[in-house]
Amino acid sequence: MTKVKEIVLVLENCEYIKIPTKHLANIIIEDIDISVRRNAINSIDKLQTANSIYLDIIKPETIKTLGLFDKDDEESLSCSKRLIQHADITSVEVVYDDNSKEEYFVDWDWDNEYLNSYQDTQLAKNGNLHVLINRKNKLKDFLDNENFEVSYDYIINEKEDNEWGFWE
Repeated sequence: MTKVKEIVLVLENCEYIKIPTKHLANIIIEDIDISVRRNAINSIDKLQTANSIYLDIIKPETIKTLGLFDKDDEESLSCSKRLIQHADITSVEVVYDDNSKEEYFVDWDWDNEYLNSYQDTQLAKNGNLHVLINRKNKLKDFLDNENFEVSYDYIINEKEDNEWGFWE
C-alpha cells in the first residue's frame, strides 16, 4: 500500500494549500460518490465527491497559501487565516509517496458560487485548525458524535499540545 505524502486543498480561486502528513493530526474522507460526467466543454471525467471531509491541521500558521505556479510571497496568507476568512475548498487531492493522486471534490452549497456554507472552520485553543465540509453536520455535531473520545468543547477549548502528528 502506498503511503500518503501530503494533501492539497484546492481553493475556489485557483489558490491551493499543500499540507504534508506531519501537519495532519487527523483526516477523514468518507461517504464518497463516484460519477462519470461532463465537467467542461471538452472533458468527460470520472469524478469522486466526498460528502464528508474532516481535517485536523497541526501548526496551520506555518503553512502558506500558494497561487498559480507554486507562487507565494510575504502577502500569502497562512493556512489558518485563509481558511477562516474564506470557506471555499473545492477539492482535496491526496498525494501518495509514488506521486500518484486521488482527487475528492467537496459537497458544495450552490446558493453562493464563491463560498461554501457546508464548510465549517474553527481554530482551537492549542492552535490546531479543524475543518469540516459536510451538508448534514457542523463541526460541533460531528466532533460530539461517537467517533471521538472527547467533546467539541474539549477539542476546541482545552485540548493539550500533545497531538498525534506524524514522526519524521
